[in-house]
Amino acid sequence: MGDRSHLLNARLAKRKRMGPREKKRASLSRDGRNDYGQSDKAARKAIPRNKAKANRRIRRAADSAAVVGETPPPRLAKSRWQKAPDRRLGAYIATQVRARENRVGGKARRHSAATSGGMS
Repeated sequence: MGDRSHLLNARLAKRKRMGPREKKRASLSRDGRNDYGQSDKAARKAIPRNKAKANRRIRRAADSAAVVGETPPPRLAKSRWQKAPDRRLGAYIATQVRARENRVGGKARRHSAATSGGMS
């Protein structure tokens, strides 16, 4: 680091130390979670693949227009693929908790609904 170490030390000295609860609150509000419906492992591969597909489509249209001698349509350059933004971790966890609460006792609810009000 050399001559910049004093800047880092000054920045760390200004920052307020957070306790565990504050850290957790900050993490829930700051961190994001992909809730598109695929696993995070699949998303790591799918995001670059989708971007590459969109860029290839743009390049191919531009190449085919160049062969014909036309200018490529301007709307094509704007049709890039974009990843949907992640949800905040706190909102994602709240949704998961609500879904879990709905699942608890579901078999008993279905069974009682089928026997009591089902067929006459």
